[in-house]
Amino acid sequence: MGSLLLPPFPQLLERAFNEGEKKVRKLEKHINDFMDLGKNTDEVSQKVEQHNQSAFQDLQLALYHKRIRDHVLKISDQKYTNVKTEDLMKNLQSECCWLGQLLALNNPPLQPDWENHIPEMDAWHILPRNFRVIKKKTGTGVAKLQTSV
Repeated sequence: MGSLLLPPFPQLLERAFNEGEKKVRKLEKHINDFMDLGKNTDEVSQKVEQHNQSAFQDLQLALYHKRIRDHVLKISDQKYTNVKTEDLMKNLQSECCWLGQLLALNNPPLQPDWENHIPEMDAWHILPRNFRVIKKKTGTGVAKLQTSV
């Protein structure tokens, strides 16, 4: 009965992707505020911006490898008996949040194109096939949707 109150499945996944992106945008804003990016336009500021981008790429790789390591350890320790639907949903939402973080850390930042996603006949096609580029204003952490890729 409680499942009747849940949003439709694709909306749950979209929320998880958006949550991952929000976490990255918040982190990016904190880092940019800490570094005072966007206040100067000289050559030093450009170097700082390049190092900042490099740090985000390193963060993306670290996030990816940590999740893969944790996933391998979890699978090796887990016995696949008595698997509950709720646990599967939590795991899937967690994976979508993680993917949302990785996509937001990409250069250029991406997000699934939920607006143009047309569910197909196959019930397993629950995720959009296309992505949208998120164009950022330099140093502000403000994101603006641009085009599909």
